[in-house]
Amino acid sequence: MLINIGPWWIFDTIALLIIIIFMIIGMSKGTYVVMYFLGINLVVFLFNLFMVPFVVQAISTPVMKIINDNFDIDNLTKTFSSYMSGFLNQLMSILFPTEAPNISIDAPSFSHKIVSVLVSSIISLSLQIVLLFIFNIVGIIIYFTFLKRKLSKARINRHTDVLFGAILGFIWGIMWTFGMSSVVALPVFKTDTQDIVNQDLGSVDFSDPESVNRFRDIILYGNRYKQKAVTGKMSKIVPKMGLNYTAECFSKYLLLPMAAMPAEGWTGDVSKIPQEILTTLNNTILKGYTSNNYFDISARSCADYGMSDTQSLQRAILESIILMGGLNISDSSFSNGIAPTKSLQGVGSFTILKEQLDNYRQNKRMGKKDFEGFYAANNSIDNNEFLRAANILENSDEETLNQNYIIDILKNPDLLYNWMKNIYYLNQYDLINGTLSFLPDMYSSLVLISGWEIVPGANVSIYTSTDRTDGQNNVVLHYFNDNWQQMVDYTV
Repeated sequence: MLINIGPWWIFDTIALLIIIIFMIIGMSKGTYVVMYFLGINLVVFLFNLFMVPFVVQAISTPVMKIINDNFDIDNLTKTFSSYMSGFLNQLMSILFPTEAPNISIDAPSFSHKIVSVLVSSIISLSLQIVLLFIFNIVGIIIYFTFLKRKLSKARINRHTDVLFGAILGFIWGIMWTFGMSSVVALPVFKTDTQDIVNQDLGSVDFSDPESVNRFRDIILYGNRYKQKAVTGKMSKIVPKMGLNYTAECFSKYLLLPMAAMPAEGWTGDVSKIPQEILTTLNNTILKGYTSNNYFDISARSCADYGMSDTQSLQRAILESIILMGGLNISDSSFSNGIAPTKSLQGVGSFTILKEQLDNYRQNKRMGKKDFEGFYAANNSIDNNEFLRAANILENSDEETLNQNYIIDILKNPDLLYNWMKNIYYLNQYDLINGTLSFLPDMYSSLVLISGWEIVPGANVSIYTSTDRTDGQNNVVLHYFNDNWQQMVDYTV
């Protein structure tokens, strides 16, 4: 899953050579020639940024139809389908060791989505490369046919011309360097100091502590190139747009979580995912859900910017990781495939939470400002069930729970509202039960507040039939449409 492209330092060397070559071109050809080719590449950039996404959307559907008509997609993707089925069925068996509820899991649909995403990505990359070459080749032809003599005569003062040519050549080289660094800095690429032929395309070997630490650092800080190389550090300040933004989203929210699966594949024992990796992934994803900032590579921005197949696939993968992190799936208690009983029920009670919110809101649906007011008026664990749940998790002796970023979310009304709103928003893309639309409800009810159905999926009583009220495990049914939807307003 992580592709080795060689040592990080070699790309600094390549970047330096690119800049020197373009500066020499600028000094020898002059200001106007470099401005001409800079203008061409700026046009290419704008085309790639604004036009290519629309072209890809238009082309990908007929291309997928041709692939479906001429190839047996189910046969081509049967390995991934078996991985997906194995992983999800194992997760269900851990959650419900005695009798799992009747939950539909449409693994083949995810395989089709993977193919669609890959096809669209290949089309997008190919179009951008083709446009780059076509525009520059046409520009070169026009230059040698019509403009060479005119631009050569249009030189300003010789020394000034050389100086400005060098400066513009430097800018031109920096543009190409940024393009290269944006690709090399993607976390899917390994840029350690090993030989490039020593590929490691499988999942991470979690039996090796060094590999575990390296993978955790990739999740937090990017690959070795982004951490150490001069051009890698420069890539952090460049706004991600177009293909680079799509690639960042794909790497952060799809490839890295999938790479965290056990080395023997998704049919392997998910409890083998190291605690620090699961916690790091969980917290990274939760932070992505609490942000609405495009430049933070937030989960919502990636979903908005991505294709429909990417949206539902991303949501399912992310919510699976969050659920595993919340249930402490890598705890030793899971070693025999049986979940600890305490993990199968939220630490709070929705009955109590509903009463607290009803007393505050007075039949008014609550937006962000209202949640801020509720927290200001109810700032203790005795009158705020969100704070009570956060307190219980924070004081847990299980490391994956007391370090879970959901604690910070439950303590902060702004983060809580953003998280709830974005979870709800992303699930509006795909409410089909077979594509795991039940995951958020399982998380909100089994991990946080028992009976809390956070999105309009199947009723949470399917997954947990009890709601702790006054210390008793009473059977209380809560429905999204009758309860939570009447209490919150995600439009403000």
